[in-house]
Amino acid sequence: MNRVLITYSTSENYYYLINLLNNLEKYGNRFRYVNLKLESKLGNETIVPELYSIIFNKYKKYCSDLNFEISAIINLIHRLDLIYKKFKPDTVIIFGNKFDNYGGVLFDFSKLKKLNIYFSENLPVPGTFYINKKPRWEFIKENKPIDNIVNKEEYSKLVKRGKEISNKILKELPTRHHFNKLDNTHQAFKSKKTKVLILGSDLVGHALLPIDHPYKKNTFPIFNNYSELIDYMCNIKNIDVWLKPHPAIGFEKYYDKIAKRDNFYLFSTTDDPNTLIEKSDIVIASLSKLEINAFALNKPLIYLGTGWFWSQGYTIDCNSKEEILKSILDYIKLNKFLNKRYNTYAILAWYEKNYINFYDYCSKKELTSDYKQIEKFHTLLNLEKKQINLNISQNYIQNRIKYFKKLKGWQKPENRLIVLIKYFLKKIYLFNLLKKIFKK
Repeated sequence: MNRVLITYSTSENYYYLINLLNNLEKYGNRFRYVNLKLESKLGNETIVPELYSIIFNKYKKYCSDLNFEISAIINLIHRLDLIYKKFKPDTVIIFGNKFDNYGGVLFDFSKLKKLNIYFSENLPVPGTFYINKKPRWEFIKENKPIDNIVNKEEYSKLVKRGKEISNKILKELPTRHHFNKLDNTHQAFKSKKTKVLILGSDLVGHALLPIDHPYKKNTFPIFNNYSELIDYMCNIKNIDVWLKPHPAIGFEKYYDKIAKRDNFYLFSTTDDPNTLIEKSDIVIASLSKLEINAFALNKPLIYLGTGWFWSQGYTIDCNSKEEILKSILDYIKLNKFLNKRYNTYAILAWYEKNYINFYDYCSKKELTSDYKQIEKFHTLLNLEKKQINLNISQNYIQNRIKYFKKLKGWQKPENRLIVLIKYFLKKIYLFNLLKKIFKK
C-alpha cells in the first residue's frame, strides 16, 4: 500500500479535493492532505533540530526579504517531522512548484527523506491541474507542437474540443478572484498609442529571486525584475505600457519601486484583468493563468521566457530584448500578428484530457467522471490500483472534513451566477448605505 502526502492551495477546489481523496482511497492506497500555511501556525517552537538546520538556513533569508515570520518555518519543520513519523509517506505531491517559503520547505524536507516527489499545478483550463515529475518551468519549456505528438484523426478531435473550451471561456472569462470593474473613462483607455499589457506573475519578476534561481532562470530569463522590464518597454516609441500586478500578498513594495512616467500605467491588484486584456492591443506574460483569457479574446500574446502555450504557434516566444522589440514593432507596422490558433485549441483539449479535472467547468462528463480521474491519478503516480473498492469509515472521512473546515473555502462552491448576483447586491447595498450617510 502506497502512502501519498498531498498539498493543494486553491481554496475554491477544496470540496472537490475531499471527494477525490475519498474516492482514491477506495482502491487500496492512503492519501493525506496537508495545508502548509495552517501547519505553520500550529505549535510554538523556537529551535530547529540539527537534522533540519540546512532547510531552515535556506529559507531564513527568503523570510527576511518578504517580512515573513521565521517562526512559521520553524513550526512547519516540526509539524512535517511529526506528520512524516506518523503517516510515513513514500510519495509527496507539492502544489505550485515554487521552491520558496512553505512549498520549498516541503520539497527539501521530502528530498532529505528520499521520498518520491511530484509537482502539481493548476492548468489554465479552469478546474484542471497536472501532476508531473518535473517543475512547471521544465514541463512548459519542453512542450512540443501538439501536431507532432498525436495523429491527424486525434488532432482534429482535439482542435474541435479546444474550440468548445475556448468559446466557453470567452463567455465567462474566468478569474480566481473578485475584481473591480473598470469603465471607459479611465485615462489609460483614451490613449491612441499601442497599448501593451504586462500580466504580473506571482514570483517570476520579483527582485527577491536571484537571476540564477531555477524558477526565474527558466520563466523570466531576460530581465532581473519588473522594474527593469518596464524601463526597457517605456523606451519603445508609440506605446503605452500597462502592468496588472498579481494579487499575491507581500509583493506590493516591488511594484511601488517602479518609476512613474507618462506612458506607464500601474493598475491596482483589484482591477479587473479581463477588462484590461480586452482594452489592450498586445499582452505580455510568463506563466499567467490569464493567458487563456488572452487567447480566448484573440489577443497577441508575447512570452518573456515561457508560458502555458509555448511552442504551439500562437504565441511569440521571446528569449531576448531584441526579440521583444521586433515583435512589438512588427505588430505596430502590420497592426496584427500572423498567429496560428489550431495547435493552441488542440493543446487546451490535450491538457483537459490528460490531466486531472476537479469539476465540470469546461469538460464533457466522460472526462470528469470519478473513475476517469482515479485512473489518471494512479497512472500519473505509477500507483497500483487494486480492485477492492474499500468502504472508508465515516469516522475517517469526518476527520478529513474536520481538517478542511479549519481552512477558508472548504465548502462546496456556489454557482458562479449566484456568486456574481450576491456580489452586485452587496455593492448596491453599500452604495445605498453611503448615500444615506451623506444625506444625513
